[in-house]
Amino acid sequence: MNHDSKILIVDDDEDNARILEHFLKRVCANVVVTGDGSKALEFLAQEPYLAVFTDWMMPEMDGAELIRKIREEVQPAPLIVLMSAKDKKRARKQALQIGADEFFGKPFNPDDVASFLEKCLEKQKRPPS
Repeated sequence: MNHDSKILIVDDDEDNARILEHFLKRVCANVVVTGDGSKALEFLAQEPYLAVFTDWMMPEMDGAELIRKIREEVQPAPLIVLMSAKDKKRARKQALQIGADEFFGKPFNPDDVASFLEKCLEKQKRPPS
């Protein structure tokens, strides 16, 4: 994986955020964590990120609203992964309709996350056809 790529984690649950951060740092050196959707938008306005991993249920701005704002305001938009402990099948469909590129139910399988990121990087490296 390209270690220049940055990944943003947005999760108000510090324990969940740290677990994901710990795992993602093995895959990508630059991982930034915030528990606040507004702060996430500030980070995204300052520099590009490869991916945003956001929790669905957060105070202030939930993951669905954050995704809408990213799609409206951030160009080029990063990959967006929505995470939730909600009913996985229904939540996945809803997440993709909202605008997420991928959905992972909590608890997630770290190998699935790594595989997803690797595929995304492969696509990114290919020249446009």
